[in-house]
Amino acid sequence: MTLFTQEELNDFMTADSARKQSMMPQLQKCMKEIQDSICNGQKHTTLMFESVYPEVAEALATLGYDVEIEEGCNALDSSTTVNWSKAEPDKKGTVTYK
Repeated sequence: MTLFTQEELNDFMTADSARKQSMMPQLQKCMKEIQDSICNGQKHTTLMFESVYPEVAEALATLGYDVEIEEGCNALDSSTTVNWSKAEPDKKGTVTYK
């Protein structure tokens, strides 16, 4: 039994659209956290996100950052670390899942 008609649901954003629209803000927030860490003299940072979208991790790697995503049992057990200490000009970074 469906509570709503498809017509009623058409006014709402689908989960796929929400995911796509949240990727760029996530990448921008990651870059801000990276910039803040650079300004503090660090060579890596653990992001405030538990884990980033795979597409965001790949974008960071394309920019030369090494990304390590540790996916735990839940959000509290997960983390994303971004490292730029081994960066080289025109070299893509890596994405590692643990």
